[in-house]
This record gives sequence, structure tokens and C-alpha cells, in this order.
Amino acid sequence: MSSNCTQTDETEGGTSLLPILSLLLLVFVALGIGCTLTIEHFKTVWKSKKRGLLIGVFCQFIFMPAMSFGLAHLFGFEPLVAVGVVLVGSAPGGSTSNLLTYWARGNVALSIAMTSVSTLSALFMLPLNFLIYIQTGFAKDAGIELPFANIFLSLLAIIIPTCIGMYIRRANITLCSSSSNPIVVHVFLEKAANVIAAVFLVGAAAAGIMEDTHLFNPATYPKEWGLGALFQPLGCGVGFLLALAARLEGPDIRAVSLETGIQNYPLVLALASISFSGCQYQLISRFIIIGTFWWLISSIWIVSVFRFLQPGGRQVSEALAIPADPSALTDVKTSASEMSSDHAFPGGSGTELPSFTDSSGEPTVVLEVQ
Repeated sequence: MSSNCTQTDETEGGTSLLPILSLLLLVFVALGIGCTLTIEHFKTVWKSKKRGLLIGVFCQFIFMPAMSFGLAHLFGFEPLVAVGVVLVGSAPGGSTSNLLTYWARGNVALSIAMTSVSTLSALFMLPLNFLIYIQTGFAKDAGIELPFANIFLSLLAIIIPTCIGMYIRRANITLCSSSSNPIVVHVFLEKAANVIAAVFLVGAAAAGIMEDTHLFNPATYPKEWGLGALFQPLGCGVGFLLALAARLEGPDIRAVSLETGIQNYPLVLALASISFSGCQYQLISRFIIIGTFWWLISSIWIVSVFRFLQPGGRQVSEALAIPADPSALTDVKTSASEMSSDHAFPGGSGTELPSFTDSSGEPTVVLEVQ
């Protein structure tokens, strides 16, 4: 298929089920996350995991946009396709990174905090990166304008449900409290929202395949498929190395790595759909849709690698354990206990601190997600 759109194509694009399902997916995932959050979580993470949080934000809004801009040039994409690549790189972290961090035995509390902070920061960082990398770069040749209002509306689809969920979590409403099986509303909503979000995820994937079957031919779009295979591993790899260089703990390293590499593809697709149409939408969404497919494949093998490198279910090898000042262990253990009591993750348990020494007797700080 040619990269150029025909006149017929100008009436298409941006009106399919895919962006609608993606937007609904965002809403319910955000609601589910909000039902697990409290202000105290952010205070605890900021107090005990400040470095990890700052590194994650740096990777998300400084490194990833610059990397996507450089790769779009390196692969020689035409301007509109390159716009889609940069939009993906400039997006906040994807909410699925929280679940993947749990599967990878990373620090889920840190992952959720990074996702929330990056989403709020995207209100001004996404337009800023659009101006830097698209408006003054590819957009000069593509003839598109900065969709400030659409960026704001797309992000509100995440922020508002998250705030509603946090309010419900804070209210801590219990139904049928006199019965033997009382219903805690925020716990019920979290589970229900996750199930509904999974339905919309499957629907969005099916819609994407049915409506854009031509995109799923690597021989037709070899450069897009090639970059899609590299995009997430490169992001995760750089996030991992920066977190390792900062001497973060093993679970924190995995959280920063996954948060860096996993972009919010549903958000970008919804933004592209309401901001562009016809030929522009088809070309801009090309890499977004192909990248969404590769997100699924890459997430599976990256999480598998993290788990494989932890024989016996250990959270972090002694090679990554951070030597700690014994006098500071009490404060760290207190922070970890607060996170454990305040936050419930899938599986029913939170964050605990089972050991403070390695095999040589040296004190270490090792946070585990069971």
C-alpha cells in the first residue's frame, strides 16, 4: 500500500471503533487505579523513593521524546508517520505498566506513583514536546497544528476517573456491613473496572486488526515494524541502566525500566483520532497501531526476562542489593510497613521488608512485592 493517501481516503480515518474503545479503556483503567490510591501513598513514595520517581519522570519526558525524534529521523519516515512516532515517545507512561511491574516483581507503589505523576505532568510536558519536536520539526513539512484542546481533553479522560477513584477510596464506603460478607466499594470497583477494561482492551485489539488489516503485513511497512520491535526494549533498557547507575534497589529498577518503555498507546490513539482525520490520521496512526501490537509482544518477553533473572522468586539478586546504613533501616522499614498497610496489590499482599542482610552479613535494603 502506498504511503500517500488517495482522495477517497480523505473521508476516512478517525471515525472507527478503535479510538472509542481505546478511550473507554483509558477511563476504566484510570478508575481502577484511582481506587487503589491515597495521598499518603504519594507522600510515602516521595519520602522513600524520591530518586526513582525523578529518574522515571526524566526518562519519560526528556529521554523518550528525544529518542523517538532521533529514531524517526534515523529510519527516514515521512513527516506524518514521524509525527506518530514522536507522539508515542512523548506520551505519559501506560497504566498497564503497573500490572506488568507487579508481574515482574517490581515496586508497584513506585510504578503507580510514576504513572500518576507522568499523567499529570503530561498536561504541560506533552504540548511542550509537541512544540519542540513536531511543531518546529516534522510539522513544518506535514502542515499540522498543535491540538492543545484535544491533548487536554484526552488527558482529562485519565485524570478525572483517577480522581473519582481516589475519592471513593478515601471515603472507604462499605455496603452490607452487617452481613458476613460486607462489600468494600473501592475494592469492588477496582476489580470491576479492571474486568471492564480487559473487555475494552480485547475489543480495541480486534477493532484495530479488522479495520487496519493492511498494517499487519511487515513486508508492506518494514520500517514501522522494525522500529516497533525496538521501541519498547530500547526504552526499558535505558530506564534500567539509568536506574542501575543511580544505585536504586532491584524492584525499583524494574519499575523505572517498565515505566520508561511502556507508553500509553490508547491515549495517543485517542488523541490522534480526535485531532486528525482522513489522510493525516491514517499516516499518523500507522506506527501507533503497529506499536500497540509490539507492546503486547515486548511486554511478555521483557517481564519474562525479569522473572527469569530472579531464581526462586527472589526480588533482587545480591549483586543489585544496595549497601545501607544500619541506622537508617528503621526509617526504611517504617516506610515500607506504611506502604504495605495502605496499599493492596493483586494477590492480596503489599510491600514488605523481610531481610536486611545479604549472605555476607552486610546490611542491605531490599523491598519485595510478594
